[in-house]
Amino acid sequence: MTRGRGIIFVKNLNNEIEAYESTEYNGDMFPEEEANGAEYFDKLKKVNNLKDFIEMNKEFNREHYQYPENLAFKMLKGNGVSFEDYCKYKNIDNEKDKIVLLRVFGNSENNNNENWGDYFQNDHGSYIIANSEELKDKYHLALIISDYYYIKNLTGETISVYQENGNYDLKPNDILISNFNDYFNENYNCEVDAPSLNLSRSEFTDIGDGFLIPTKLLEKLYKNERDFLSAYKTSNGSYDIEQEICTPLGEDWVETYNDVKNFDELGVEIEDRYKSFDVDDEAEIWIASRGRNGVPSSIQDLLNDAKWKEEELYEFSDIYNDFINNNKDFYLKALNTVKSFSEKEDENERG
Repeated sequence: MTRGRGIIFVKNLNNEIEAYESTEYNGDMFPEEEANGAEYFDKLKKVNNLKDFIEMNKEFNREHYQYPENLAFKMLKGNGVSFEDYCKYKNIDNEKDKIVLLRVFGNSENNNNENWGDYFQNDHGSYIIANSEELKDKYHLALIISDYYYIKNLTGETISVYQENGNYDLKPNDILISNFNDYFNENYNCEVDAPSLNLSRSEFTDIGDGFLIPTKLLEKLYKNERDFLSAYKTSNGSYDIEQEICTPLGEDWVETYNDVKNFDELGVEIEDRYKSFDVDDEAEIWIASRGRNGVPSSIQDLLNDAKWKEEELYEFSDIYNDFINNNKDFYLKALNTVKSFSEKEDENERG
């Protein structure tokens, strides 16, 4: 059952931004043609104020769902203290109580408590749409996570909408359709990549079975054309990654990292391997074969080669860390894009 709900941002008589959401409609809320969600989108285009929004939801509900409850709820007040400060003032530290309070104060048309504040905004002033359990828990939002949000900006100014993978600038009278990490524009009602959130597919290299790594990171990792990473998808949807490098003594050295989901996890696995690498143990593997089948006869040479492997693992790990620290915006966009591609692939496999 595909769920969906509408959200509008408006200004009250004091010129403060408020948000109102509809009830959640359960079933057929896709934005594709002939689905209920597509009809909801068309009706939302004609909404110009809160009254229109309430009446539109009543009409839409009568036509498709016949829910008995209220259909529009206030989500925030534009003034007052923050939700965090309010909880401190009332000595509330129980997460369950916080969520109950949000249901009482946040989703009530009759909320007249002037001390209730901008808990629906993050520290940067962006308005949070809870499209994941992580966001719901982080900001103590008592919202059911819908598959689709139909969000219209009626404030007369551009506002910033925050979701799990970043901010989206929503212009006056524009509608944003959000399906987790996918976005749809109003003019064409078709899927688009939000430029502030995602990267182009061309900025990634597929190292096997759809495992994507940012090309600029891969180029830093490998300067020798004989060195490479290979990915092999497993039956559980994760990947086994093989890191193959030619050592100074001519060994085709292969390190394998199992059950890796994306390039972020691969960086963690490489760092863990470096921390657990033991030079003596690595050299000992070859001591019994020294002087035969191309294995050097000198134990010192074997130790030096093992030491080189340790340094190589350190360099790989260091490159990953530098990449994250010096390219944080790019790194987060890359990771979000990969997650988005993965989610689309999972949806396609489910049919």
